[in-house]
Amino acid sequence: MDVTGLRKMLDVQIESYEMDYYQYFPPASLMRLTATAAFSALRDYGYCYADLQKTLKATWMLGMTDMRIYKDIQVTAEQTKLSLYAGPLHRGPKVFMLRMYALQGEELVSRTDVCVMVVDFQERRVLPSDKVVKALCPPENEILTESPSRLVLPEEMEFVFRQDIRHYDCDRNQHLSAYRYAEYVCQAAGYWSGDAHRKAYQLRIEYDKECRPGEVLFVYRKAVEGGTYVKGIKQDGSVSFKAFFCMDGENQERIE
Repeated sequence: MDVTGLRKMLDVQIESYEMDYYQYFPPASLMRLTATAAFSALRDYGYCYADLQKTLKATWMLGMTDMRIYKDIQVTAEQTKLSLYAGPLHRGPKVFMLRMYALQGEELVSRTDVCVMVVDFQERRVLPSDKVVKALCPPENEILTESPSRLVLPEEMEFVFRQDIRHYDCDRNQHLSAYRYAEYVCQAAGYWSGDAHRKAYQLRIEYDKECRPGEVLFVYRKAVEGGTYVKGIKQDGSVSFKAFFCMDGENQERIE
């Protein structure tokens, strides 16, 4: 893949002990690396986390991640290196958007669209992107665009499991980490339930309402042609996340 025009963010060494049950690098771990690189890219584009805290009393929060996986990563003995790149910064009315790429050498491993929001610490509300721009003076090469469309879930979904949220599962914003959501989606969709590895093709998650330590998530799913929809419901009945997961054996209609 030609990386001309992209911004290199990270080189990461993947070790054999990081492989999953089937000896492959799991989608949730790839999502964790991608999210880390995306926040680094936001900093480099002029939106420093420390400035958000000081000037706006706010923090970053993920709004959506849509990962398309093109190659499995398997490490049996020696380590392998992944390189993470960021595309140009886009901005909608409430979100900041980046397209992230993970490469193994010159071969594309994944492409992920990442949407993030700026959220007020105290009121826990999303700040308009115009307010953030005015406060932090972003670079001139920012691209204005519309916010992405939202997932529409099936009406009837079956209960799969309940998940207690631990302090260990949460990030510095004191809410559930993005890669934990990804793990729950993979588990609910049956990624590890077979006798052999099934390659993942798409993992899309929309983060609707944060989860904190001590709370409980009730996870539901619905298999359809092309993949599996998953949602997490909080104890108060509100939707925490919506997701779509597609892997081997399913018609990959949603993959571009």
